[in-house]
Amino acid sequence: MAAVGAHGTAKLLRVWSVLVAASLLAGGCTSLPIRDPLEVMVAGIEPMQEKSEGMEFRLLVKLRVQNPNSAPVSYDGAYVKVEVQDRTFATGVSNTPGSVAGFSEAIVEVPVTVSMLRMVRQVMAMKERSEC
Repeated sequence: MAAVGAHGTAKLLRVWSVLVAASLLAGGCTSLPIRDPLEVMVAGIEPMQEKSEGMEFRLLVKLRVQNPNSAPVSYDGAYVKVEVQDRTFATGVSNTPGSVAGFSEAIVEVPVTVSMLRMVRQVMAMKERSEC
């Protein structure tokens, strides 16, 4: 058997470490459950009672969240971005936690803000498209 120098031993240890790490990562990935994505759709939009500030309009967006998996999904809050004709129209956040049971659905309410500037941009974009 040939003698392995210090450089050869260090190289062998690196190769061995990489192989062990790769096998652990591969095993870890196979142990993760395969989940179908949640289905989220707009269930309703209504004006909010709270006063809007100056150049904005407040709406309450109600989202129907469906969980097609057997395991429940918990969340700490929600972020919503409403796009109209590929442009951001409204955004909002909620810090209300909740969960959706497995094979179930829930309504999640998120207050959103529409700025008047975004509304004007949307109207102008629709007008430009109709002239083409």
